[in-house]
Amino acid sequence: MGFLDMAHIPLEGIDPGYQTYQNWIKDGHHHPLEYLARNEQLRKRPQNLEPGLISAFVFLHPYPKEKTSRMIARYAWGKDYHITLKEKLRSLSDHYEETYGPLSSQRICVDTAPILERSLAQRSGLGWIGKNGCLISRRHGSWLLISTWLTSLPASTAQDRTHGFHCGKCTRCLDLCPTDAFIKPGLLNANLCLSTQTIENRGVFPDKMIGKLDQQAFGCDICQEVCPWNRKHPLAVEDDFLPPLKDLLELPEPDFRDFFRKSPMERPTWAGLRRNFLVLSAERKDVPDTTILRHLQDDRQLIRETAKQVIEHRKSLNKTQNN
Repeated sequence: MGFLDMAHIPLEGIDPGYQTYQNWIKDGHHHPLEYLARNEQLRKRPQNLEPGLISAFVFLHPYPKEKTSRMIARYAWGKDYHITLKEKLRSLSDHYEETYGPLSSQRICVDTAPILERSLAQRSGLGWIGKNGCLISRRHGSWLLISTWLTSLPASTAQDRTHGFHCGKCTRCLDLCPTDAFIKPGLLNANLCLSTQTIENRGVFPDKMIGKLDQQAFGCDICQEVCPWNRKHPLAVEDDFLPPLKDLLELPEPDFRDFFRKSPMERPTWAGLRRNFLVLSAERKDVPDTTILRHLQDDRQLIRETAKQVIEHRKSLNKTQNN
């Protein structure tokens, strides 16, 4: 089914990652992702999602590679992973029930339920949560998607399989974050993360982050790109399925939408994506001023305001370079 690894662990007691999560919420580092503060008790005890859940099958799946692009975070290089992995786990569940009979309780979770999936994966021995906050596997690196199948099946062992922390003294992910989003190793200030701003933010982009996007306009992979554990697992752009940024900014809306239909790229909405591509163009010489200026006439306020931000940033940049 394409999974890289799997582990089966019991669900009992308090999730070991809960205290870290609770402190992070109390300190307000989750803002503006308010949904992360909801359902705390389920994150504390994932077995309470449904009556009768006593174990979790935790799966690791590689990132998709169908549509590579320098402008898109690697996890979105294909069909929406929520759909893909849910289909695979439903198929697995159906096969089990056809073979052995119905389960009294089960729940499939693919980043869609209020549970601490990385904590479950770490506890199951599939990897450790690194200084960049990602689950890292010694065998597969960190270009991984986590999915879980919670069931009423007893686990074969009650032993916690958490193994060592293997980041060592390396701080590349912390040092090279363009917005200094890490509070400390493994702990992120969500509001400063470019993934939060490009995917979840529905308003204008923070002025201080204009010019920080590097090459990507959806998500950010820098803290994984620089991780030594990914050297053996490179995910390079082969053929960019998107047109050049200048052409992308001139596409009619229907064509623009077609590029991202049924992909994670739909989440920021059309206006959000257009905003992101405008912000990406702030320091790009391959996008002329005329392309930006045309967006001042857009019927969406968000696009007009973003165009103004980009124009002002370019003016400031030119002034600095000329002095």
